[in-house]
Amino acid sequence: MAWFCSAVDNHLGFKVSEPPQKDDIFFVLLKAADRERIEGRLSKALAAYSKMLENLESGRTKGDVSEAILTDRSERILIRIALLASDFVFVRKPKLALQAATLADRPNTLVNWLPLVRAHAHLLLGNIEPARSFYFAKSTFWRAAETSWERMVMLDFRALRANGFSHPLMDEVEKRYTAAGWSVGKFSCEMPAEVTAAWFDGSLPRSLKPALTAPTQAGPKVEPRTDTALTETQSLDRAAAASDTASGDKLFTAGRLDDALAVYKRRVDECSRSLKSGRLLPGLVDSRNDALDRIRSIALVLLASDRISDGLSLTEYLTGTMGNNTLSRIVRAHALMLSDRVEEARNIYLATYSLPADSERDGRRVILEDFAELSSKGIEHQLMDEMRQVVQRRVLTR
Repeated sequence: MAWFCSAVDNHLGFKVSEPPQKDDIFFVLLKAADRERIEGRLSKALAAYSKMLENLESGRTKGDVSEAILTDRSERILIRIALLASDFVFVRKPKLALQAATLADRPNTLVNWLPLVRAHAHLLLGNIEPARSFYFAKSTFWRAAETSWERMVMLDFRALRANGFSHPLMDEVEKRYTAAGWSVGKFSCEMPAEVTAAWFDGSLPRSLKPALTAPTQAGPKVEPRTDTALTETQSLDRAAAASDTASGDKLFTAGRLDDALAVYKRRVDECSRSLKSGRLLPGLVDSRNDALDRIRSIALVLLASDRISDGLSLTEYLTGTMGNNTLSRIVRAHALMLSDRVEEARNIYLATYSLPADSERDGRRVILEDFAELSSKGIEHQLMDEMRQVVQRRVLTR
């Protein structure tokens, strides 16, 4: 999948019937949506492409443009959505990967990797049988294979492991493919593993070679090396040295908040450095934002655990890193409220409750959800009751 996606991604000017027209609103919007994907804002890119596709369907119903132009433009959008489906797999957002794959799966979509996207997404979601059914159904004829499905699957597994995901089924599939003679090698025009596929060297797979009897050699018998399973503490200690959100989540779940926080901050720093250097990899912005969202969750936990000073310091980090946006300002207001800086907190709540917070929520909803979380931990404050009444009353009077 990664190799096919890379090849298509580098040739989005595939042969079409309609060349781009300067100042045509369709191509202006298409370029803007492409920029969202290039800069790593994958969810926004999917929303933009989906809206464009919806508008095209509406145009077909109204008969505003010719069928040839509609087909051409649909192909342009569908192939981009299919590329997004692949991107979502490697940033470990399987539900969005499935959503994009379903949207792109049309008779005129010029791609063939969507079934593999679905298999990987099911694997990430823990739906093992659909994933197993696809992986084990693959059996490329070796003489016809320059790049096989088996190699693409194994390379995708390698990219997923690099992003912090692993599963026993991946080992099982790789063992089966290796036994059939497939392996991960080098491509003739060397590219990073996550964007290329292996090259088959042309030799006969081991599964088709005649069995050979190895000569008996004298010498001491060497027992095969076996690795003992890591203890839970060792596994957590290893996660504490990582810089991916999955390791941070593992530590967060285990209650090791300070270690989880350090991992999330490393992830933010890595993404920020890449963005500053101009390495606009798919999903980079989303990955950074995911880590910041988790840091915000830790800030709430610290405040609910009566670690007010630590929580306040963390809100300062969030404000400095995320900017003075709605989410960072609201969590800072919580910290100020619990630090008895009530007037400052009230001003922030009143300034943010009507502002957008993220793609799905406004400040009012975030404030109420955070108050509910604090209340569930036994944290109550007079300002919380006051603000509940204010934001709810003002919504009713709009």
